[in-house]
Amino acid sequence: MDDPTNAPLPYNHMALREAITTTLDHYDPARASPSAHGMVLVGHSMGGVIARLMVSSSGGDALWNTLVGGASIAPDMSERAHRQLDPFLHFEPMPEVSEAIFIAAPHRGTPYAHSFMARIVHGLVSVPARLREDFKDLTPIISDTPGRLPTSLDNLRDTDPFIRATAALAISPRVPYHTIVGRLSSKGPLSESSDGVVPYASAHLDGALSERVLP
Repeated sequence: MDDPTNAPLPYNHMALREAITTTLDHYDPARASPSAHGMVLVGHSMGGVIARLMVSSSGGDALWNTLVGGASIAPDMSERAHRQLDPFLHFEPMPEVSEAIFIAAPHRGTPYAHSFMARIVHGLVSVPARLREDFKDLTPIISDTPGRLPTSLDNLRDTDPFIRATAALAISPRVPYHTIVGRLSSKGPLSESSDGVVPYASAHLDGALSERVLP
């Protein structure tokens, strides 16, 4: 799976969840097929981050408290903030997923998202107009860049609030998961290596059933 670069990661995460659920509700509402409860998610790069979120728990109000709880919200905006942001900050592992594979996924972000090349790409990408309109009043609450919603490229920065807040979310204990990690050079400690974009320290996940490091 992958996701549109011009939309924020929380939005893409929910959009993919809804797409899968809607498809299953249409073709197999009783979830009778083995494929409805034996699904394997395979996600590369940003798609790998989303795949991990789909088998993780937000920890009740943990994400909300971390990302929104400290913000100053006017009383007349509080209800709207909860209504619009709750779906993105409260979620549980999808019960239909039985296994996951993450390929070169920057679960803790990447310094490459700050690079000159990333800044060039960033200048060519903008959040869809509909999203800008829907969340314009909430931008000060959900963005660390004044007046602008983040794209998923922004969310991949190793300093991004969302990627930092979600990095330690608990993956469902019933879902075995695997990681595939790239390494440019065999020199130096594995823990300090990188595939050129994603550091090993960001792609590695404790508790993985298997981890394959590839040159």
